[in-house]
Amino acid sequence: MTVTLTQLDERVKTLEDKHKTWKEDRGVYEADILKFRKKLKRLQADMTELRGEVDQRFDEVDRRFNQVDGRIESLRGEMTGVNRGVQAILQRFDITVPEEGEPDQSVN
Repeated sequence: MTVTLTQLDERVKTLEDKHKTWKEDRGVYEADILKFRKKLKRLQADMTELRGEVDQRFDEVDRRFNQVDGRIESLRGEMTGVNRGVQAILQRFDITVPEEGEPDQSVN
């Protein structure tokens, strides 16, 4: 098979056009890849920031639970003190309080 110079020129021109198109497409793809990488880095930074915020919120919840636990313990102590005071008054004046379910003798 004999190839003419014109055929070779056409083939070279076709290959040059394909190469030019490939380079243009490659540039577009590379630009897209760079945009996606930048977006990914921003998303990763946002995610790290959100993790920090979530950690802060958990710390705040833990702190508040500890405050509530402390307040509950404080109230228990106050209740114990009040109960002791009531018991001391009842003993001092010889007052008997009926247990639950027992009839109140002072009413009869």
